[in-house]
Amino acid sequence: MGKFSKTERLLMMGLCVFIAISYALVLPDLRNHWRLTYEDGIVETTGALAFLLASMLFTACFFLSKKSGVHYRLIFRERNVHFLLLGILFFIAFGEEISWGQRLFGWHTPEELASHNLQGETNLHNLDIFVYRSEEPENKYGFFSNFLVFSAGRLFFYFWFSFFVVIPLLHRFSAKWKGWFRAIHLPIAPLWAGTMMLANLAIAKSVDFFVRQEYTDHYATLDEFSETNYAVIVVGLAVYWWWEKSGLGSKVFPAATPKKI
Repeated sequence: MGKFSKTERLLMMGLCVFIAISYALVLPDLRNHWRLTYEDGIVETTGALAFLLASMLFTACFFLSKKSGVHYRLIFRERNVHFLLLGILFFIAFGEEISWGQRLFGWHTPEELASHNLQGETNLHNLDIFVYRSEEPENKYGFFSNFLVFSAGRLFFYFWFSFFVVIPLLHRFSAKWKGWFRAIHLPIAPLWAGTMMLANLAIAKSVDFFVRQEYTDHYATLDEFSETNYAVIVVGLAVYWWWEKSGLGSKVFPAATPKKI
């Protein structure tokens, strides 16, 4: 643990405790978990607010990146646009989670959109193009072809697996990829963040294996806990980048070309 900063150790401990508690709630009696995981319930709301907080922190990192004195090559010359893109991405995730405030403000979904939305709401991730294949038996398309299923959850998996796992590993073990990431000033997630995401996935799959058969009609509540954990881990990364380095550190901002005077 000596190689981790105090902030990293605190974040990892906090995330471990949060994930442990969330899955401890799953195991005793999954049939009663609808009280926690119903629409706009505490679990879903926690996930949505986590995405909003992550969006705010990533956007703050975008503005703070000006302090690094680096000349960026993409769009904003004095700020790292990757943080802005992350801020926008997770603001969209927040909006999608709450159907862009529809249930809060009570507006009606346009008829054409409602007819193609699984829940009849104003969001994209429940459109039939994202969910129609996910309702098919898992083994219908075979193990490898399942990775080609076009669903919102699968797209999010591809994103976090790439950003939290693949890119940090390439940065760590490939000089060629490391040089390319530095050239575009891509922030590299610490390996502990990817480990947390993988651990959440592994625990969710393990719990799912034990409860799916016993609670056939209720196992979907496990997905809500898992998704919220992903969102909280994203917040952990955002907090680390914002708090530990505040837009200045080498662990957050790869070495880059100084400004020309």
